[in-house]
Amino acid sequence: MTDVKDQDPIDLRSAEEPSIAEPVVTGAPPVLVGETVPPPPNPVQDDLRVGPPTIAPRVPREPSPLAPAWLIAAGAAAIAADVALRRAPWNNVAATILIVTLAAGLLASGYLRTGASRFMAGAAVFFSLFLALRTEPILTTFNVFAACGLLVFAAIHGQGRSFWNLRPFRLFADAVAVLYESVVGIGEVPAEIGARYRVAKEQAEAKETNTMYAVMRGLAIAVPVVLVLGLLLASADAVFQSFFSGFGAVDAGALIGHLVLLVIGAYAMMVLIRLAATEGGDEPTERAPSLGHIEALVILISVNLLFAAFAVAQLMTVLGGAEDALGRAGLDPKQFARQGFFQLLWVAGLTLGLLMTLHVVTRGIEAARSAVRALSLLTVALTLAIVAVAFTRISFYINDGGQTPLRLYSAVFCLWVAVAFVAVAARIWGYRPSTAWLLPLLLVSGLIMLGGLNVANPESIIAHDNINRDHDALFWHVEQGQFTGDGQAVLASNIDRLSPDLAERVTESVCEQYSWYDYQSGWLNFNLGKWRAENSVPELCG
Repeated sequence: MTDVKDQDPIDLRSAEEPSIAEPVVTGAPPVLVGETVPPPPNPVQDDLRVGPPTIAPRVPREPSPLAPAWLIAAGAAAIAADVALRRAPWNNVAATILIVTLAAGLLASGYLRTGASRFMAGAAVFFSLFLALRTEPILTTFNVFAACGLLVFAAIHGQGRSFWNLRPFRLFADAVAVLYESVVGIGEVPAEIGARYRVAKEQAEAKETNTMYAVMRGLAIAVPVVLVLGLLLASADAVFQSFFSGFGAVDAGALIGHLVLLVIGAYAMMVLIRLAATEGGDEPTERAPSLGHIEALVILISVNLLFAAFAVAQLMTVLGGAEDALGRAGLDPKQFARQGFFQLLWVAGLTLGLLMTLHVVTRGIEAARSAVRALSLLTVALTLAIVAVAFTRISFYINDGGQTPLRLYSAVFCLWVAVAFVAVAARIWGYRPSTAWLLPLLLVSGLIMLGGLNVANPESIIAHDNINRDHDALFWHVEQGQFTGDGQAVLASNIDRLSPDLAERVTESVCEQYSWYDYQSGWLNFNLGKWRAENSVPELCG
C-alpha cells in the first residue's frame, strides 16, 4: 500500500490535517488510509474535521468507492433548488420539495446522530408543508426562516451537543461557524469532491472495475459539449427547437440561470453536511465584564422608578384623569389607544436584554445577589404591566378598525413577549442555574406559536373576524390587498353574510384583484389556499 502522502489527500486544506469522508454504510468499520494499523478510533474524534471556531483532531477515513450518499443528496438538492427558486412567490409544492430534500439529505448523511437533531430536521419538514398550504406573505416568510433555521440547527447539533444548554455566546459562535463554512467551502468543496473522486478511482482501478468511472468521465465531458452544441443548433433551426418546446425557450440566459440555481442547491446541501460532520468543539468561554452591585442597583432602581411613573399615568387614564393631557396633545381616546404600541414593545425588548445582561455581569457578586434579584423581579412585573398595556392598545385598535395580518401578528408577539418575561423571571429566581435553558425555551416557544398560527390559518381568522363585524373597514382591507388566496376563498364563501351594499363593494374589489392575482399553473406551483380561491372566486364573479 502506498504512503498517504503519495495519494491525493482527501482534505486539501492541510497536509497535516487530512479530512474525513463519510462512513461507508455497510456496517463494517472504516478502513484507514496508511501503511500501519492505527490504534482503535476515538469515538469522540472519529467524525471531526476542521470547523470554526475550534479545530479538533481528526482521523482520516477512506471514502466510499462509489458515489457517497452526500453526493447523491447534493445532486437532488441542486435539482430541487432549480425547480423551486425559479417560481415566485415562494409558497408552493416546489418550495416544500426543496426543504424536504435538504432534510432528507442531512438524514441520509448519517451525521444526525442525536434524537434532537433528527427532530429538528423533521420540524423543518413540518413548517415546509405549510408553504404549500398557506398564502399569507408574512406567514410564508416566517415559515421559510423557521425551516431553514431548523436545518442549520439540526446540522450543528448532529454530533451530540445539547440544544437545551444553548447560551447566547454559543449561538453567536455557531453563526460564525456557518458563515465560515459557507465562505471557505467555496474553494474547499470542489477540491474535496475531486479528491474523493480520485481516491475512489484508484480503488476501482486496483480492483479492475473502472468501467463506472470511465462512464462518469465521459458524461462529465459530453454533457457540457452537447448543451453548447444543442443551444447553437436550436437557435439556428426553429423546427429543431420545437423538439424542446416542453422545456421552455432555449436561450443562453435561461441556461445560465439554471446552472446558477443548480450550483446554489448543491452547495447548500454540501455546507449543511459539512456542518453536521463537524464537532462544535469546546464550549466557548464567556468573558462577560463584571459590574459592581452598586451600579446594578442604581440601574434597576432608576428603571423601576420610570416604569412606576408610567404605571401611574396608565392608572390616571383608566380613572379618567388624563383628559387635559390628551387635549393638549390633540388626541382623542381612540387615537390615544392606537398610539405607541410598537414603542411599548421596543421598551419590553430592550428591558429584556438589560435584565439578562445584568443577570450575567452580577451573578458572581454574592453580597448583592438578593437585592439585584428582587429588583430584577420587580422590573419584570412592571414590564409585564407595560406589555399588558400594549396588548390592550392593539386590541382596541382591532376592535375599532378590524383585524389585519400586522395587527394579528403584533397581538401574538405580545403574548410571546409575556411568555419570555415569565421565563426570564424563573431564570432570575434561580431555576436550574447550571443549564442555559432560557434561549432554547424562547426559540421553542416561538416555533410553537408559529406552528399554531399555521394550523389556525391566520388569513381565515382575519377574514372571518372582518365578516362578523360587517362594517366599512372590511372594504378598505380588501381594497388595500390585505387578502390573498386563503382570505379570498373565505370572503367568496361568506359574502352572503354581509349587508347588501357592503357585499356588492367587496365583491367588486375581490373580482378586480382576481383578474391580476398570480394563481398557480402546474402541480409544482400548487398551493391549497390558491386552489380554494380558484374554485370559489370565479363563481362569485360570475
